Amino acid sequence: HLTASARVYGVEILTWDYSAATGTAGAKWARVEVQAPGGGNTATVDDFYCTDDEFLGDIQIGVLYPNAAGDSSAWTPSGAGLNWQQVEEHPADDDTTYVSTPTVDALDLYNLDDIDPAFEGTIKGAQALWLVKKSDEGAAVVKGQWKSEGVIVEGEEFAPTALNYLYSIQAARKSLFTTDDWTPEEINDLQIGVKRTV
Repeated sequence: HLTASARVYGVEILTWDYSAATGTAGAKWARVEVQAPGGGNTATVDDFYCTDDEFLGDIQIGVLYPNAAGDSSAWTPSGAGLNWQQVEEHPADDDTTYVSTPTVDALDLYNLDDIDPAFEGTIKGAQALWLVKKSDEGAAVVKGQWKSEGVIVEGEEFAPTALNYLYSIQAARKSLFTTDDWTPEEINDLQIGVKRTV
């Protein structure tokens, strides 16, 4: 038996209930689409999230950027400055500053900004984004890297394209290191990076 619901400001606006008794075995949602009033194509949606087993309630999203070198700097920076300075721009500047490597198993790690010391409450998840593009011939695969307190957890393999920069995104509701809620100390100790695997 499966159920799903959509809420706006905590108010349920849509529900869906699936039971094997309906005879629609394999039924699923193909996508979630948010349109502007009247069915237009332009709308602003703030703090949208989708979970598979819990309603997180009202949330705030904080963004942390690289601010120093991590424990490994094996990739080559594109220009002047350290590796982390090539990837900390926001918004991204694509081919202006970047790091690259032809070497399998080369690892780059970056320290991040700390969480605002005034933060109170429960961290409802962490999400890392790696913006990558393939620049050489042949196969190229990367894995995002999460490092905290000396332990590295690898993300899923991602094969970038040679045409455009694309985001590899990994979200984790619970800590990848403890399976409990993330703590501010754990996030502040976190290093995020990338490793070429193919």
